Amino acid sequence: MKPEDFLIMAKTSTQVKRAIANIGEQKVDELILENINLYRNESGMLDVPYNARLYMAKK
Repeated sequence: MKPEDFLIMAKTSTQVKRAIANIGEQKVDELILENINLYRNESGMLDVPYNARLYMAKK
């Protein structure tokens, strides 16, 4: 994932919205991008692993 795309996604989070309200969008952007830089892979992208679960019910 491109760091900029992660930043856009993160800003949809309730917690990030609260941080923006408290310290401002520019500071939040700086802090998130600073942390992203610690986890970029060789191609400059951010690996974001996640687990998805599917629940099904039989009628």
